[in-house]
Amino acid sequence: MREFLYPAVQPPARSGAEPLRDSRGGEVARLADFWRWAHSDLLTNTERGILAEYIVACALGVHGGTRIAWDRYDLVTKEGFLP
Repeated sequence: MREFLYPAVQPPARSGAEPLRDSRGGEVARLADFWRWAHSDLLTNTERGILAEYIVACALGVHGGTRIAWDRYDLVTKEGFLP
């Protein structure tokens, strides 16, 4: 297996309360507003798959942190097993 020179970037968990600002620094919305606008349709194939992955992560107790799209594995259990 190929070794990677740099570790994967771990995105910080967001609360949704983070402001989205215009060029003058004025708040125009919150991150949760974007999430609601972009990801509310849970019937699409991509969102439905991500929701299913989250449900499995909850069942395995590994739903903390953040999801990394296109990572080598979808989930890793606390024991290190790859389901």
